[in-house]
Amino acid sequence: AHSGGSVVISSGDGKSSGQYKSGGNGGDIYMSAGLGEGHGDHGDGGSIAINAGNALHSNGGHVAIASGSSEQTTSGSVGKAYHHDQSHDLMCLIDTSNAGEEGESGFMRLTTGSSNASNSGSILIRSGNAVDEETLIPNAPNYKGGNSGSIDIIAGLAVNRGGNITMVAGGATGHAPRSRRSRFDKVDHQQGGNVIISSGDSIEASSGEVTIGSASAGRKGDSGILTLSTGDANIGDAGMIAMLSGTANEAGKGGNIEILAGASSGNEVDGPAVFLHGGTSQGKQSAGGNVEIFGGTGMNSDSYKGGGRGGRVDLTGGRALGQNPYTDTG
Repeated sequence: AHSGGSVVISSGDGKSSGQYKSGGNGGDIYMSAGLGEGHGDHGDGGSIAINAGNALHSNGGHVAIASGSSEQTTSGSVGKAYHHDQSHDLMCLIDTSNAGEEGESGFMRLTTGSSNASNSGSILIRSGNAVDEETLIPNAPNYKGGNSGSIDIIAGLAVNRGGNITMVAGGATGHAPRSRRSRFDKVDHQQGGNVIISSGDSIEASSGEVTIGSASAGRKGDSGILTLSTGDANIGDAGMIAMLSGTANEAGKGGNIEILAGASSGNEVDGPAVFLHGGTSQGKQSAGGNVEIFGGTGMNSDSYKGGGRGGRVDLTGGRALGQNPYTDTG
């Protein structure tokens, strides 16, 4: 077997070991495409393409981009191309450059390839640990209590309409050829992908919060609607919506569930309502859905020192603070 020749581009080492003034820096490597000075469609700047090698009967080549490590201080960032007098740009994330006066900024796409016979590749976006992953102990003798890195997904600002953020799990066609199906495959194995949003846990303290909300409106607009819904079903049951608070295992109290409508402050504007509706039914000999409200069960069976008591169900109309006793009633 004969392998193709390799190409190695390597800068020199910095051999000086000066600690306080000017230690030896490793040499930089610059790759820069040419400037396009033409006008119209023929004045584009030069492109840079990095392609790993193809393979006929084995795996294609990999592309690896990694910053340098450090034995004592911070590892390097992965940033956009920079000139020698703009080293601060090393702290920028991978990005496209700003647009000109009449153009759009460059598009960025991070995708994996398609696959016909097996699984397509996953995309993992993950910040680093601030502790050792296996022992959960700080991984440096001079550890100062750092936090793990955050992951921010933020759409850009705009004069007209801000950018959207869309998270869609993968779909499943359910039409795999019979030769590729296992006898254990069922319809449930061909369901669409899940979307899971979860806060971080904690061994000693509180777990993180999950906040889902629309932003406040401007001076003349409405705040955004928050819709929580499950999909429709043709033959099976439509998905359920479950709102469950956590259980306190020891001395704490289980979490409350509060459904609270907002306040209105305008004249002759009623306060917002809270509606609880059972579902409709269109089939023969079928009833509409019930609305059932239960107080909690007191589970303790102690008969001497106060066993568990069932929770109350209180239905109270709103207070009327108006001064007219005939019309301002609760």
